[in-house]
Amino acid sequence: MRLRSSLDEVTQYLGKNIPDASSWLSVTHDALDESNKIIQDLYNYCVQGSTDSYSEAERNTLAESLNKLVEAYYEQGNVDYAGRYVFTGHATDKPLTYQSDETAKDVDYTITQNFTRENLSNKTAYTNAYTNDDIINLNVKTDANGNIITPNITDVHRIQLAYDEINGKTFSMSMGDNNSANITIADDGSVTVDGGLTVPVTDADGNTADTAVNVVTTTDPNYVPGENEIAINSTTGELLLGENVYKSVYADNAFSVTYEKSNFIKGDIDPTMYFNCVDNNTGIEYNKQSEDIEYIINFSQKIKVNTEADEAFNIYLGRNVDDLVNAVQNVLDINDQISKIESMQKEGQYSDEASQKKLSDIMEGLTKQRDLQI
Repeated sequence: MRLRSSLDEVTQYLGKNIPDASSWLSVTHDALDESNKIIQDLYNYCVQGSTDSYSEAERNTLAESLNKLVEAYYEQGNVDYAGRYVFTGHATDKPLTYQSDETAKDVDYTITQNFTRENLSNKTAYTNAYTNDDIINLNVKTDANGNIITPNITDVHRIQLAYDEINGKTFSMSMGDNNSANITIADDGSVTVDGGLTVPVTDADGNTADTAVNVVTTTDPNYVPGENEIAINSTTGELLLGENVYKSVYADNAFSVTYEKSNFIKGDIDPTMYFNCVDNNTGIEYNKQSEDIEYIINFSQKIKVNTEADEAFNIYLGRNVDDLVNAVQNVLDINDQISKIESMQKEGQYSDEASQKKLSDIMEGLTKQRDLQI
């Protein structure tokens, strides 16, 4: 009977457990291999798009191709084996991304993200840039003394959240130990800070003192924060950091932000697969931790078969491609503005010398603006 029992166990290992484990690993391998190919395609498209010979139509096509590749990349995170999703830990009945707008529309989470200095990045802000209103009103950019100034660029430190289009009403932030605040943003954009965020600031005499951080909100993608400022852009999902705030975060190597995200759509990633979250509809808390799925393949021997999404699929790849697509779109928009100026220069209502001079000055600014973005 003991021999028969042992034989049954070996048969179970050999005939069921080992083949199942092997199949699970094979599905995982194929998905990761395909993801690697997609990333290579993304890289190749970016190299192609960097050439000046690309026309506007080709750049438009490039942007569309990049977005489709991102969709394909995250769709690999939805592969399943025998009806179980392989990259979502113990939640094998849940896909990595929302499969339809209908399933995503009522989702509402409070998400906590923790950052280190590795998550700090820079973005390019374009100062004195021309808008469509400037063109229509022949508004030439000048300084306080009336001298013409042209667009320029400046680097802005930022922390990029995992999602854009976040609910920009309440936030919690912490910078290092005992340095935190709850932030409420009213409909008029005014900010109320409960608690306090401070950064050490050294004056010209070498004296260092804790200085309050000013928290503001903005929708301007080219906003440049003050030295002791954090600017929240809920539309782009960014925290823009002034120089002293950046230095403090870099030195402390710790920054945490809690924010609310709803209005999910098809293809968005389920945040519970990456972060600590609270479901605002049910109150359920999701604490992100490692979840191993193991098969017993021999007497007292187990093998882990699963790879979790946060180990395999970079949630920021889509955000990085968004940056590229926005850069391409900005160039296309500027080309449209330049075409508008060229058309206006030929119109009778702008034929006077003063109007032609303004159009010429704006054209010079737009040309530099385009060169800076290319």
